[in-house]
Amino acid sequence: MEPQGKYYCGVGSNVVGREFVEKHTNLCLEYGINITGTNAEVALGQWEYQVFSMGKLNSGDDLWMSRYLLYKLSEEYGYDITLHPKPIQHGEWNGSGLHANFSNDKMRNEGGKEYFESLFASLDARHLDHIKAYGSSNELRLTGNFETQAIDKFSWGVSDRGASIRVPKSTAENWKGYVEDRRPGSNADPYKIIYEICKSIENTKIIEEIKNKMNFKVDTNTIKDKYNGTLSNDELFEEYKNDEDYQMDEETMKASNIEPQEVKFDIKKK
Repeated sequence: MEPQGKYYCGVGSNVVGREFVEKHTNLCLEYGINITGTNAEVALGQWEYQVFSMGKLNSGDDLWMSRYLLYKLSEEYGYDITLHPKPIQHGEWNGSGLHANFSNDKMRNEGGKEYFESLFASLDARHLDHIKAYGSSNELRLTGNFETQAIDKFSWGVSDRGASIRVPKSTAENWKGYVEDRRPGSNADPYKIIYEICKSIENTKIIEEIKNKMNFKVDTNTIKDKYNGTLSNDELFEEYKNDEDYQMDEETMKASNIEPQEVKFDIKKK
């Protein structure tokens, strides 16, 4: 087998298993699993297929059952299916990822760069939690080379296939749409992936609330008008500067102090 290059999206003698892949695609479609595309990958015999599903449970169910059909169909062809994230560990070869494209209603319809940046901050803060759920032996694949980010680092970038999170150009144009989490390995549990992504999306709400509170500006003049008699910052400062005029007499001191009382303890008693 020659080095990677000619096998990716290859045709003719550059691919093996096309009949099997197409039969698997048709079988999935027959059972209601929405396969949106397939392509030959960088190594001979390495293939990819994309599953599009709406909803958290549907996404996990569809991918799980597509694997079941993949293994069952392989019996007819005598193929050995491997989901290892780094099937070829010598030479310069890409691994096998389970890239997760995701979006929610706000990302698709409201969007905004600030919201996406809050999402990336949440994904960054929870990076280790994601990695723990993203498949075994994934450290062999996430090295920082071959279109991956290093397993101990987090990054995002527009059209960056070497980032943890790839932002499609179409999303970045108006900051509306989906993003791609490129960290999961091909052997990862889809339900765990979905759980971690949903948790990071929930944490994004908290980050947004904190940012809004930090950016909130108080107009003291407006408050003064609304609440009669409330002093502005300047007025408070002036009052503080003039407190030398305040006299502390004996009566004032008595009112503000409590006479000390002696407390006795009997160490023999419990």
